[in-house]
Amino acid sequence: MRTEAADRLVLHQFRASGFNEKARWALAFKALPHRVASYVPGAHEVALRNLSGQTATPVLQAASRVIVGSAAIIEFLDRLQPTPPLYPFHVTDRSRALEVQRSWDLQIGPAARLLLFAAAAVEMDNAMRRTEDSDPAQNRRRYRAALAFLGGVDVDEPALTQGVYWPIGADDPTKVRAARDSVARGLDWLAANSNASGQLITDAFTVADLTCAALLSPLVDINHAALMSPVAPPESVLALREEYRQHPAV
Repeated sequence: MRTEAADRLVLHQFRASGFNEKARWALAFKALPHRVASYVPGAHEVALRNLSGQTATPVLQAASRVIVGSAAIIEFLDRLQPTPPLYPFHVTDRSRALEVQRSWDLQIGPAARLLLFAAAAVEMDNAMRRTEDSDPAQNRRRYRAALAFLGGVDVDEPALTQGVYWPIGADDPTKVRAARDSVARGLDWLAANSNASGQLITDAFTVADLTCAALLSPLVDINHAALMSPVAPPESVLALREEYRQHPAV
């Protein structure tokens, strides 16, 4: 049953993040009104630490409660608004759905995130390396655009001096190759395990479907008004998405 908390939900997030998509999509699936507070990576740390004692997103404020992490947020929302459900009714199906969520949260989600940040970093590196060129202002605009895409907000000049947060390994070619392999395995598994209804566990949409789709979403061009970024993706991110466009799972 909905309570007072349902009318005071605030999601603290990065705009371009599969784990944040999980929380956003769950809120939309439950038709729960909420506000969104978007942060630029790096500049988010003080605010998130003051709010939740740590710096990861997503974080959901629900009245006096603070819930950290997409899996915990979905569990909270399914109790807050049981219908429509995200957890299958039967114990076996529920266990399978939760195992898909756990494994993708640990493996595919971080890999897709690393690929996204590594691609965006190409735009920033190009801009910073060309600051002595004839048009340094254009390169600074490219740098701001990449940051704004990741944070989903306008980035002003002071934000450029606050540093950029990258997941560990985004600048390591070996780890980027490993992330590509993980994403490829996830896509192949998803294509092979979708049933006739297009779902993974039952004929209904569950947390397993939500998790797989949301965690891969940064690597996919999704043509839906509610999912369009307010900032155009950098060219390097568009090129990354093109690599996966023809895969059956996409």
